[in-house]
Amino acid sequence: MLQQAVSQVIAPKFETEFTANSYGFRPNRNAHQAVQQAHQNIHAGYVHIVDIDLKNFFDEVDHVILLELVYSKVKCPLTLRLIRMQNPV
Repeated sequence: MLQQAVSQVIAPKFETEFTANSYGFRPNRNAHQAVQQAHQNIHAGYVHIVDIDLKNFFDEVDHVILLELVYSKVKCPLTLRLIRMQNPV
């Protein structure tokens, strides 16, 4: 519950960083929309589609670097403390 609450507060700060063609783990976006966009791109003449599976990303990412990026956008000390409690380094 705590993770979800923190996510709902900080997610809008990062949403502007994503491109319009990003569908994974985004509000109001889903796999069906990604497939539909891929079909539109094919019909428009594009020949390459990039599909990146994030399934294992967070197992491999350097959490120190990831948290530094979060800290650069989130300035609320209480929120940062909650994040650190969830992700001990």
